[in-house]
Amino acid sequence: MEAEGVTPAYMEMAHLKFALRLPEYREDKDLKEKLFSGIKQNNMAPYYKIVCEELGWDIDNTLLAQMEAANSTKIAALKAEHENNVVDEEDQSQLCGVWQSKLDYLSSIGDKENATTLAMSK
Repeated sequence: MEAEGVTPAYMEMAHLKFALRLPEYREDKDLKEKLFSGIKQNNMAPYYKIVCEELGWDIDNTLLAQMEAANSTKIAALKAEHENNVVDEEDQSQLCGVWQSKLDYLSSIGDKENATTLAMSK
């Protein structure tokens, strides 16, 4: 979990996207670059698709595929960690930690649908 008092990177991306929707900032190259750079750096594939749709950007399918592959790898690692911990069901705090890690990761890449589904399943 992010340290208290520290804004997660994905929240900054939401702020930048919001600003770019305002007429006075729509063409701001610095804001566009900050948003695009943050999305790439954090492999935010689901959020990238939303941003491109909402801001009218063309999707770079090669970049999208790379980010989706990175997301799949990370989610598979979290799933494997969860499966390894299911054996020791007495340690519920460890299982909750794995669940929380997956939820945090889904939120961090802008995967609202899967994050909501996971949160509602707990």
